[in-house]
Amino acid sequence: MCFKRLRASVADGDDSIGLIVCLPGKTRLSQRGRDIELCAGDATSILHSEPATVTYIDGMLLGLAVPREALAQRVADIESLAMRPIPQRNEPLRLLMAYLKSAFKEGALAAPKLRDAIVAHTCDLVALAVSECAPLGESDASAIVAARHSAVLDYIAAHFQKPGLSVEEVAHRQGISPRYLQRLMASSGSSFTGHVNELRLQLAFKLLTEARVSAQLISDIALEVGFSDFSHFNRLFRARFDDSPRGVRYASGDPGRATCP
Repeated sequence: MCFKRLRASVADGDDSIGLIVCLPGKTRLSQRGRDIELCAGDATSILHSEPATVTYIDGMLLGLAVPREALAQRVADIESLAMRPIPQRNEPLRLLMAYLKSAFKEGALAAPKLRDAIVAHTCDLVALAVSECAPLGESDASAIVAARHSAVLDYIAAHFQKPGLSVEEVAHRQGISPRYLQRLMASSGSSFTGHVNELRLQLAFKLLTEARVSAQLISDIALEVGFSDFSHFNRLFRARFDDSPRGVRYASGDPGRATCP
């Protein structure tokens, strides 16, 4: 598909900055006499106040319109940065994508107070992505903290069933220190271990009450959700749900499996 913002279109007065992120496939852009091609994960910014052409081939793209004034408060001479390729390895861009994914998934935009915070954080992250900023390190800036926290939670959600998932592994994947990761988790009122165990226990509860897995041994379910120690699983499960795994399975209507290990 090809999108064109013609000179006649510019008369609408929209002077926002567009962030174009190439998802799977390739995207070609033309503006200010420049032509660039983005591969999957790459991005660039364009000016809605000037004619432009955006073409994407065999894939998808994300277009995010940010008020020019919001970015001008954060980045000097924002127009000069238009049509500058932003590689997918750009850390603010990676954090921005993880942050947006979390915001849309959790429906946080429906709450006015949360929406305002998300808008501010998004503008901060876009400004960092389009400008040639130094590595973020373990920043205490609210937007970076929120984005890193979202990225950590996404990674844990995708890998919590892996036995032995550790703070060190997740921190390494996110490019931060284990201590900083623990601080991120504590900021949301949880710990790394507590959050991982909660996800595992919730999945175990779901599996124990599903008819399609009624023939599966409870010990196998414990292994499937990430627990390598069956006794530890039983203790945590009883403490969390005030019942044993067998009791939950029995209560769900499958007494025939209630006595199985």
